[in-house]
Amino acid sequence: VNAEVVNIAVSDFATLFVKQDGSLWITGDIFISDTPFSSVPKMILESGVVQVEVVRDYYSGLNEIFVLDNDGAVKRLNLDYEEEEEHDDDHEEEDHDEEHAIYLIDQVTVKDGVKSISGGDRHLLMLMWDGSVWGAGDNALGQLGNGQDSRNYSYYVPFDQPIKISSFNDVASISAGFSHSLLVNEDGSLWGMGENWRGALGINKNESTYTDFDEFGTPYALENIPVQILSSGVSQISAGSNNSIFIKTDGSLWGMGWNMSGQLGQGTFGTYDPRFEENVDHDIPVVILQSGMSASGIPVDNNFDNGTDTDGDGLTDAQEIFYGTSITKSDSDNDGLPDKVEVDAGLNPTVDDSLIIQTTKQYFYTPGSNELNASRTTPYTHDWYYQSGMGWMWTNSNSYPYIFKSGTGGQSGTWMFFSEQTANPIQMYDYSSQRWITLGN
Repeated sequence: VNAEVVNIAVSDFATLFVKQDGSLWITGDIFISDTPFSSVPKMILESGVVQVEVVRDYYSGLNEIFVLDNDGAVKRLNLDYEEEEEHDDDHEEEDHDEEHAIYLIDQVTVKDGVKSISGGDRHLLMLMWDGSVWGAGDNALGQLGNGQDSRNYSYYVPFDQPIKISSFNDVASISAGFSHSLLVNEDGSLWGMGENWRGALGINKNESTYTDFDEFGTPYALENIPVQILSSGVSQISAGSNNSIFIKTDGSLWGMGWNMSGQLGQGTFGTYDPRFEENVDHDIPVVILQSGMSASGIPVDNNFDNGTDTDGDGLTDAQEIFYGTSITKSDSDNDGLPDKVEVDAGLNPTVDDSLIIQTTKQYFYTPGSNELNASRTTPYTHDWYYQSGMGWMWTNSNSYPYIFKSGTGGQSGTWMFFSEQTANPIQMYDYSSQRWITLGN
């Protein structure tokens, strides 16, 4: 597609995008179909579009397209069909009409004054140029923040009759999630409303802490007016499916809520349990990426590492993120070597290196060799220890008599074989230099 793309939106079955010339394009369809609207990008509006959003309906699968135009108006598009006349010059009596699908504007939600829009599941948020926020659609879980929810008789707000959310007049950004909404004020404060079953609002509450129940005993785990999550320091927000992600002004990445698939980046994941899972889900904000680390995991000079080492393997949590290893498991690839040892040895801590260890053992323990086929003993120490004349070294009962010597003076670490047949002096084979050395050399 020629020309620059300036805005995008996706649904389960479609990708929509706005080009620099204001045209709106779609590939796929807004609902599941054996014959999609288009399997290649197809223009559906010629000009005037600034932003496009999809309001999903998880239960029915019927999604709706909303566009913000360059006049500040919000309009809804829906699929329609028009008749296209076909003419046969040779058989005029057989002229007939054929229908084909088109997208038409079928409703004007707001006439002007809108700065940006955000679509959730059956609800839409609109940020006005005056800093106020308006909403429409489903409000069963209080996601429109007007003090109402499914406990009130009328909780659905028609899209052509949006309501103002609370008394906010200084909102900088908005994000509509599955059934909750987030706002950031100009002062950097973060606010939220709507469903809080798994702690997506980050206010130290989840389904187990709410005390108002429906007739089936299910708690009303929601907030139907905006609640403050953080008082300052927030720059960007994204409300997801029962979780929330945000960026602080220092560049750090945070999240709260549902973490079944590890989406909060804590090295944990859960099950499809309908209840809040302790130590998996989080109902207060947790840090995903420390300030000073780039999105690619490359550390930058900003004192990004606070020194936390959750699994005690010698790598800090920030370093674990950089190397792609687990922050809660000292041996991420289950090969018997801690992540720190593999990193120092120049190995990949996410790839099983047990074959290297076994191959080395076969080299020394050759059948028929009286000296090298001697029985092994148990090492007198485990994990890291300091050996005078050698520096920091590591071994355990699985790798001994193979010992890892940490690098010093800018040199890489190396694996060594401890000859148990030597006593005074003790000899070790250095794999990096491929020679036997005497302890103290």
